[in-house]
Amino acid sequence: MSYGSLDIIACPNAQDSLTDYFVSGDPTARREDKALTNFLLSDTNRRGVLQNAVSVGGGHKRTVELTYFPRVEATSTSATPDCTPTTALTECSTTYEIDTTAGTSNNMTLDLRKLEKGCADDEFYYSKLLMQLFDSVYRKMNTTNATQLAALVGNHATTGTSAAVNVTTTSSGNYSNDFVQKILFEMAESEIAEVKPVAISGSQKVWNYKNASEFARAVDGLNIDVADYTASYGFPILYDRDINGSGAFAADEFPVIVPGAVQLLTFNRFAEDGNSVAVIDEGLYKQGTIVDPRTGVRFDYVADYNKCEGLAWDIWVGLSHKLVGMPTDMFNPSDRLEGVTYVYNFKAVAS
Repeated sequence: MSYGSLDIIACPNAQDSLTDYFVSGDPTARREDKALTNFLLSDTNRRGVLQNAVSVGGGHKRTVELTYFPRVEATSTSATPDCTPTTALTECSTTYEIDTTAGTSNNMTLDLRKLEKGCADDEFYYSKLLMQLFDSVYRKMNTTNATQLAALVGNHATTGTSAAVNVTTTSSGNYSNDFVQKILFEMAESEIAEVKPVAISGSQKVWNYKNASEFARAVDGLNIDVADYTASYGFPILYDRDINGSGAFAADEFPVIVPGAVQLLTFNRFAEDGNSVAVIDEGLYKQGTIVDPRTGVRFDYVADYNKCEGLAWDIWVGLSHKLVGMPTDMFNPSDRLEGVTYVYNFKAVAS
């Protein structure tokens, strides 16, 4: 074993080692699953429109501009086949801004003397430490995403307000279809009945409902099989303790999200984008990007030799990120869907 080798610190070599380590399936490398951020980065939700348009201009701010047309209201139509235009179609735009000095990061010191003392393999040991850094940053990103998601909740089409709508999980001790029915009706009233939303909750009431509804039988004397109903008309219900545990949403409240309605903007300061300063690969200093093979997130990466400690490296990973939602003027003030952002707040109740 080459204790003290500098080869594993370089970005390309570290990336290869990480991939090999991930495939090896080390049972000691437990990482906490985060449903919210997993969903945000999933193909189901990721549209790419906002992310691909992030500007690489100067300063500490990066912006993306989205152009769109508000929905044309039916009240503007004519009762006669009149071809004379009376209303001008106005294009709108919204600019999203991400601060490259804000985000999430973590660091550690790799003491090569401890590595030698433990008789550990260089690449395996280093990859394991990087995975721990990735996990800590990803978990912190998730709590930030939960908080930012709460600020993106819009109006319910059914009520015209953003206040949480109650959905019944159990009624008189029986599991109820009210949970699924009310959320699906919300989709219908929002004129997207064909879309399957995603509910994400840290509530035990919701968790119990999710699991029991797969097996529950008749409910409320209606002779409706809850399991069959959920299988036919249900939608994904994911568990993430940060939704409620971080204080983003009140107890038993949970967001229901239409895929594509929110997007996670990210920015890598050290990506290869034609900036010769961004990527550095010198003997005692490495700077670039590295991908977490478990989540696919590309992090900024710095490895700096600690001259004071000797035989030690200071390792840093981080990412600038921000959760953004639909423009607030997608619907005109007189439109019945004004204020709808396709992020809804519901509350699980038992009766």
